Amino acid sequence: MRTLKKPITLLALLSLGLLSVTALQAEVTAIRASKIFTGAGAPIENGVILINGDKITDVGQKVSIPAGAKVIEVKGVVTPGWINAGSTEGIQGRLAEEVEEVTPEIRVLDSLDLDSRNFKSALKEGITTVAISPGERNVIGGLGAIVRTKPQSLRKMVVNDQAFLSVSMVLSAAYSNRSMRGAAPYSIYYRIPTTRMGTVFLIRRAFTEAKTYSDSKKITLPQIGSLTPFLSQEGRDILLACTQGKRKVRIRADYKQEIRSAIMMAKEFGLSLTIEGALEAAQLIPEIKESKTQLLIRPGAYFETFSKEDPSQFLDLPKALTKAKIPFAFSTTNWGSSASLRTGLRMDVRFGLSENDAINAVTSQAAKILGIDSKVGSIAKGKNADLVAFTDSPFSITSQVDWVMVDGKVQND
Repeated sequence: MRTLKKPITLLALLSLGLLSVTALQAEVTAIRASKIFTGAGAPIENGVILINGDKITDVGQKVSIPAGAKVIEVKGVVTPGWINAGSTEGIQGRLAEEVEEVTPEIRVLDSLDLDSRNFKSALKEGITTVAISPGERNVIGGLGAIVRTKPQSLRKMVVNDQAFLSVSMVLSAAYSNRSMRGAAPYSIYYRIPTTRMGTVFLIRRAFTEAKTYSDSKKITLPQIGSLTPFLSQEGRDILLACTQGKRKVRIRADYKQEIRSAIMMAKEFGLSLTIEGALEAAQLIPEIKESKTQLLIRPGAYFETFSKEDPSQFLDLPKALTKAKIPFAFSTTNWGSSASLRTGLRMDVRFGLSENDAINAVTSQAAKILGIDSKVGSIAKGKNADLVAFTDSPFSITSQVDWVMVDGKVQND
């Protein structure tokens, strides 16, 4: 058998008829749209997005379309795939391990049903990525995950199975817990915390133990009134990584005192902090900005609260955060499903948040907060080709999702 002494070049293959120009460009797709929100910067009118395989290669008004490329015409609007930065989609059973108060080593991924129809519903609404958090009924609920909504293999669907540690300071962390004073402890509800003070104590106790363990490899906390043994070695290691800035911490805090406690906790233990909920954040904007805390807020001008303050602080929160240049994204945790995200955002736009800022919050800003902005969140060269086409402005009551693209392929289901 005769062997080739020189490698076959691309030109040689073309000359032999073994590879055609058409075949070379079979993976190239061009999207022409009336308006493109890139997730970074101003929208592009009458622009083109060029895609090769599963990656974006160019975007702009003067992008030339290669011969043989597949062209998709969009009369409406194209945006990056949307990101729900806080969700409980797909969790099977209860949302938190309520028998124990502190469970940092538990992974939410272990309870996820990746075939859940909630993921499919989210994908149809243009949401291509979600962050899943354990429920807020536990003080330290465990490790959250970031997943893609397109049904596929576990390896491809899970972006990060230990993306952040979920901590809860809200009233739900102590909800229904009963004091043992004056009664026999006959059920699991006779446990701590029973107050907000107890909730904060447990969080501080856990991080203090993790640091003490790191310093001496021996727990020396007082036995009287203590909870020793309190944490497993794995739990201590997870909390220690949080104090070293190696793992992000997400604290659910709604009211002023909770938000302040979360900021103080982050400063004391050196945590990389994101606050989720933040209903009364408008009253603490200078403190939040000084602490460089990121926020995940609920969409839809959410103002269900016991506060006696002016409700406009909740209606105007997204606009106020944008003006103060405080980074934020949106979370539907304990508010609704991912599919309801766009419904809530319509209200935020109605109350003064610009369309561009709203889209940035559910694309590039969400990706940055989650630490996945190198791959998704904006329409830019080298990013994953995860896109959504709308028939009109995404926040118009009559606008519909025309199609959703994941990894350069339009999803038909």
